[in-house]
Amino acid sequence: MTNAQAMELIGIFSSNAIDCFAIYITVTFGYLLAAYTVGSSLTKYQVYLISALYSVAALGSAGSCIGSLHAARVLIEASNSPLKGLAMWDFRYHISSTSILLVGGVIGCLYFMYERRKSS
Repeated sequence: MTNAQAMELIGIFSSNAIDCFAIYITVTFGYLLAAYTVGSSLTKYQVYLISALYSVAALGSAGSCIGSLHAARVLIEASNSPLKGLAMWDFRYHISSTSILLVGGVIGCLYFMYERRKSS
């Protein structure tokens, strides 16, 4: 693989990670909005259903985001890309911190729904 092809793939993987993060943020704020506005009036079955759908959607997009970051990291390390020495493209800590942030966000949102329902 040439450097040009590697750079193109790195850009594609990075763009994919950003798109997956945008989907995660959209789904998360939709869930929080539903929890805040109508969470206390939902039945137990409805809460389980939207919480399960939210968890699958958010964790799926989070997994895709993390996978894309990992693929970009592997490509940067395997190629002679000029990005190899730049700190901004050093994904060693991006992947673990992004994983903690995204999974923690899902847990925090589910807890918010629990607290919202418990308080009413």
